[in-house]
Amino acid sequence: GFGSGSGAGSGSGGGSGIGGRAAREARVGGYASGEPGDRWAPRGVLIAHLQEHRGPVRCLASASDGLYVVSGGDDGACKLWDCGRLERDVSFRSRLTYGSQGGRVTALVSLDDDDRVVASASDNGSVHAWRVEYVERKGGGGAAEKVSGIQGGGGHGSRRSPPSVERYTGAAEVATVSRAAGAVTAMIRTGPKTLCYSTARGGIRGWDLRTPREAFRVRWDPGLGVVAGLVAERGSDPRWFVAGTSGGCLALVDLRFAVRAAEWRLPRGNGAGGAPRPVDALATAADFRGANDSRPVVWCASGEDEIAAWDVADGTCQRVLAVSRRFEKDGDFAKSGLRALGDGGRLSAVRPGSADDGSLLGFRAGELGDAPARAEGARCLLPLPSGALLSGGSDACVRMWCPGEPARSRVVSGPLAPGSRPRYDEAMSPGGTPVLRESPGARVEGGGGASVSVDVGEQVAAAAARHDCHR
Repeated sequence: GFGSGSGAGSGSGGGSGIGGRAAREARVGGYASGEPGDRWAPRGVLIAHLQEHRGPVRCLASASDGLYVVSGGDDGACKLWDCGRLERDVSFRSRLTYGSQGGRVTALVSLDDDDRVVASASDNGSVHAWRVEYVERKGGGGAAEKVSGIQGGGGHGSRRSPPSVERYTGAAEVATVSRAAGAVTAMIRTGPKTLCYSTARGGIRGWDLRTPREAFRVRWDPGLGVVAGLVAERGSDPRWFVAGTSGGCLALVDLRFAVRAAEWRLPRGNGAGGAPRPVDALATAADFRGANDSRPVVWCASGEDEIAAWDVADGTCQRVLAVSRRFEKDGDFAKSGLRALGDGGRLSAVRPGSADDGSLLGFRAGELGDAPARAEGARCLLPLPSGALLSGGSDACVRMWCPGEPARSRVVSGPLAPGSRPRYDEAMSPGGTPVLRESPGARVEGGGGASVSVDVGEQVAAAAARHDCHR
């Protein structure tokens, strides 16, 4: 995966511009500028397999100038990878390892780029802030002039050229905090020195690295579920953030006053008796109905191969991205049953004090046992400055979705068989919501017009034998 709302990706992916020739020549080596509207897109060319972790990798964070990417996982280690060296090295080894935290690393955030501070969260309930220390190469120029980097959190401040690093010397601990409130489940950056994190038992808290005291705390209704993801307004001074929960709820939080401004329940799934689907991933989205980028519109993935853009202020669905495992003709996909378009394409409001109604309490009790199998779908999302969206899915595929431009949408990396390139179509649903859908190519169509499903298990198994995609 390329991150879980934590930010990821740098220009070292070798992407080339999609705009005019002049625009491509303006970028050194086809690197992303990161500016709004930049139509950079990944080509899907494999650069390296980074395989030092001894367990699943759960999160990534990148410096906004693209100097490095930090990875964290179940082995409790945070590893730093120098992006400028990935295209030149043959060893592909990490340059730093921070392993003083303990527990499994659940979230990473890149904070102050002037001080090169990274924050890491763990399932032992702690958050550590540590500084990346390095020696800058004297008179270095070439690598520092390459402008790269896409800030996964939507971008904070202006982007600059990364320095030319001679060597990394260590990871120095800056500050730590632990509130004994259970595992940290999600974390986001809210400023150069501030962040916000959620815990399994203690709601949502703010932390200013300059003081040991709690910056703020958002009171949380347990009936909404455990916070599974956080995403904040784009910009250096966000005014709101959205929390997605294990109970299939979205909550809009006013960051200025640390209060929940709106609470919504996602449409229920088709399977498992219509039980709520946990939120798997969140990312900021553009306001597709106007030029008001300050509206709280977020991409939300919650299983069933769907990603929906929700306006969390009024509860309306603005876009739907969906993967169909069966071949469908003539745009009939827009009429098929999409969960996001149930209830007229609207979220259901959770009335104050009613989040713990009987149905939700039953789901909460179910969480005490073994977790049910997660539905197929996206596990991580990364918005691009052009308005496109990258998604990493449970089928081992990385996709680029281009709302309004289906011809540009494609599978960037994945175990696709030769000649099985999927097709992308966009149409309006009966309720007027644009739906962009991926469906298998006509090659998988059976005789007599019958359709043949694409088996996800077989697709993932095929990835294990491939060298050019995630395994």
